[in-house]
Amino acid sequence: MMNSGIYIIKNLLNEKIYVGSSVNIKKRFQEHKFDLRRNKHANFHLQKSWNLYGEENFLFIELEYCDKTLLLEREQLWIDYYKTNKEEKDLYNICQIAGNTLGRKHSEQAKEKISKNHSDVSGEKNPMFGRTSPNAGIIMSEEHRQKISNSLKGKKSWNEGLTKNNNKSLKKQAENIMGENNPFFGKQHTEETKQKIKQSRKISNANLTNAKLDWEKVSEIRKLKKEGYSNRKLGLLFGVSSTTIYSIVHHIMWREE
Repeated sequence: MMNSGIYIIKNLLNEKIYVGSSVNIKKRFQEHKFDLRRNKHANFHLQKSWNLYGEENFLFIELEYCDKTLLLEREQLWIDYYKTNKEEKDLYNICQIAGNTLGRKHSEQAKEKISKNHSDVSGEKNPMFGRTSPNAGIIMSEEHRQKISNSLKGKKSWNEGLTKNNNKSLKKQAENIMGENNPFFGKQHTEETKQKIKQSRKISNANLTNAKLDWEKVSEIRKLKKEGYSNRKLGLLFGVSSTTIYSIVHHIMWREE
């Protein structure tokens, strides 16, 4: 199955779109969402609209699949198509000349357009033209380094002994509830209690992580995990902890009854 192709991100409220291309569209969608949800997207126009209108008002659409050697050509055709059928202000694309990270070089025409777009801040028009950074070439003197070193001597690190003390405390707590010290030692749940526990798990599945997840997102998490995503990245992507991701992946949470 071919993964490379052209896609758009569409604002359902104002019809503005972002045109893009990728060697792996589905993975690129996840990367876009990951950055947008963290307010870290490189395209500030798209990020601003995402923050204003909300994730639920954006649609990720696969336009076509093509060989990766044709990505730039096809992307530019789609950009030109939308520019013809829409006004330029209806596109989120900051630079409306196709380009990606495949290592291709811009054509002479593309270079000329880029040069024209940046001509107002190049050369003598750049506010830093002819200036040198006030910190450029400064090397900290040995005397200055020694002063910093002396000021830190005798000061304890903020977490000094913290881990060691925590480990002792946890070990002591564990020993207090082991074996015969455990209040449940030698006991068993009644059938009625077992049913109540089972029912509570069903209810918790319906209200997990403050309604951040649903079965569709859970399925997506398990799928992405198989594709190699880490628990930490999935946690950031879906707004939950890595522990929650672990529990979902191993069917500890969100188990089909």
